[in-house]
Amino acid sequence: MTRSTDPLSRVWRSVKLCIGYHRDRDGKRRSKPWIFQPKDAQVAIHPDPSNREAVVVVEGADRQRSNDVSIRLRPDRILLRRKAGAGWEGIVVEEQNVVVLVNGIWIWINSDGSISHEKDGDKTHIDADGTVVKTTDAAESLMSADGIELSRRTASAIAAIREDSVVARFAVAPNGEEDEERVEQQQDS
Repeated sequence: MTRSTDPLSRVWRSVKLCIGYHRDRDGKRRSKPWIFQPKDAQVAIHPDPSNREAVVVVEGADRQRSNDVSIRLRPDRILLRRKAGAGWEGIVVEEQNVVVLVNGIWIWINSDGSISHEKDGDKTHIDADGTVVKTTDAAESLMSADGIELSRRTASAIAAIREDSVVARFAVAPNGEEDEERVEQQQDS
């Protein structure tokens, strides 16, 4: 991640408080919301965001790049969106978690301190205590918070490294026999 060394470097230029009306006066859905700027700059958050929502548009300082940020205020969440390709693309703030979309990757930050990451169907979860679980189509792997225990499970095998042993179990063993188990134990003297 690159951060500016100048604490006052300008990224955004101005803020406009707007209301986005998704339906016309007859209640028909618009293809694009009609954006209105109230004169007193105060907006109530409508209970049904499919009809009307409060929108804050933060315009980028660099007119050559389109790095404007749209902030949508809803009764159950706050949504931040900007054009794809500029790093983060979206942030959803809810009561129990924050979800960030960065270059097509979803990252969940939960209220208990755990973090989840999803890309192309692969999921990584870090518990609040530091335990890591990685799940793919081929395997599920786990590492304990202290890094001492590791395990990997596939459709045909499970392997685990513990503080005092190594275990590998195959549904079908390499030599064709079923349910073979290999255990190596290491004990401290």
